Amino acid sequence: MPTRCQTNSEKNLLNFEKTSKNHSFGISVFKIYRKMKLVDVLLLSASVGFLVISIYEIMIGNFASNYWLLMLMLICLFVYGYRKNERLEREEKAKKMTNLKKKK
Repeated sequence: MPTRCQTNSEKNLLNFEKTSKNHSFGISVFKIYRKMKLVDVLLLSASVGFLVISIYEIMIGNFASNYWLLMLMLICLFVYGYRKNERLEREEKAKKMTNLKKKK
């Protein structure tokens, strides 16, 4: 029985984790997704959206006039990667600090 009030999405995620213990990839994807901030999700979604739109426009034949869409996609992707690396460094630093406190 849960000790605190859970939302439907949290209950669904817990049920998924319980039922799919053999599928480690699915669980790891959901654990990564839960750590992502809204800004990170928006940046990643925007980069995919800009990529799809730019591919469509290039297929029409307007590469020179839609080059800026590719650059926006790259900017969103690089900013997402930068934020992800910073988050991972902060988490590693926090783990090291907690390990040092536990050893004392």
